[in-house]
Amino acid sequence: MIFSWEYYGFHSSGGAALSRRVRQVAESFAKHNYHVTVIYQDHTCECKNSEYVVTAEKSGIVRIPVIAPKKVDNFNKISIIRRLQTLYYVLFHGDRSYFWAKNVIKHFSEFDILRPDLIISFFTPCGPLFLGDHFSNKLKVPWIADLKDTFDEGLSNSLIFWGRSWRKQILSSAKARIHVSPEWAERDGKILKLEFNVIRHAVPEIDIPDMPHVNNISNRSFKIFYGGSLHKNDQSLTVLKNVLNSIGSPGWPVELHIAGPQYVYDIFLKELSPLISVVHLGWLDQAKYSTAILNCDCSLVIPWSNSSRQVIPSKFYELCAFHKPIWIVGPDTGSFTYLLKEWEHPAIPFDDISCQTEALTLAMTNDFSHMFNIDNCKKDHMRESDFFNKFSSFIDRS
Repeated sequence: MIFSWEYYGFHSSGGAALSRRVRQVAESFAKHNYHVTVIYQDHTCECKNSEYVVTAEKSGIVRIPVIAPKKVDNFNKISIIRRLQTLYYVLFHGDRSYFWAKNVIKHFSEFDILRPDLIISFFTPCGPLFLGDHFSNKLKVPWIADLKDTFDEGLSNSLIFWGRSWRKQILSSAKARIHVSPEWAERDGKILKLEFNVIRHAVPEIDIPDMPHVNNISNRSFKIFYGGSLHKNDQSLTVLKNVLNSIGSPGWPVELHIAGPQYVYDIFLKELSPLISVVHLGWLDQAKYSTAILNCDCSLVIPWSNSSRQVIPSKFYELCAFHKPIWIVGPDTGSFTYLLKEWEHPAIPFDDISCQTEALTLAMTNDFSHMFNIDNCKKDHMRESDFFNKFSSFIDRS
């Protein structure tokens, strides 16, 4: 049984990128003949006029979107009352997603779900953790907390102290606590005095369509793909801008193709124009998203430059599935450097302007040796199918 705030949708406005991890875990268990039930918050109006809806997938997965009561987003307009209410829910229930979790509990008997062997709850927000703890006690089965963020995600600086107690108490009841990076596992382990395991994001297993390859870049534009979100306070564009400035006019036009929200396109357009031509592709479905990547010469990843975000952007693992060059450029908090050592990939000076200039200049002559490519890794990486072995190891089969 899986509890998650988001599950449905990868590349549309109806779901975040991290919903991919939840579905990968669900499908990994389903492929091993487990009956998987996924309960998540209804973000795309699947329920319509119902409180919840039960949908059986061909893969053996039953997914149940449950609507969130208005109380989840109904904040009091009076500042002092709003702050006191927020503090109350942080202290005693984690956060306001508790209302959604209570709605799940309310309808649980109607779902007709068999007693599971394992419960996996995906954080954030806290509602899924609340449900993992609740149903683990109710059904007498182990539960795992999979944290896609640090334990204090969603808490303002003034609330971190108050929110730590509830979250530590809930996480202490889990049979295992999972983080997606060793840096976050070490950080939260020291703060909460709890043991954290590491299961990185998996590289998706996809069927890559045959695409015609054009060798002579000099006769066309050099195309770079960027997909997903962008946070200017946490991801620096300084190195990228300096590289484009230093190259000047090498003789070939360069295009940056943006898939995702309008604001990301606006940021790149403001920061990089007229250094580079910026093309907005908008929201894409999976097929068009894959085609857009394959039509470009390389993909672009901007590392997290804020030390509080010591993790790899989840989009990176998705791009690895295409076995195409990935240009990782910008200050690194250490996460990418560690990952390259872990996977035994040649080192890349991510924030060295001269080295990154050389990497792009060579790439524009079809030499991608200075960029990342998963085929250059000597050690293996997580695959979607590996999730089953990783998570099922916590099932008590005695």
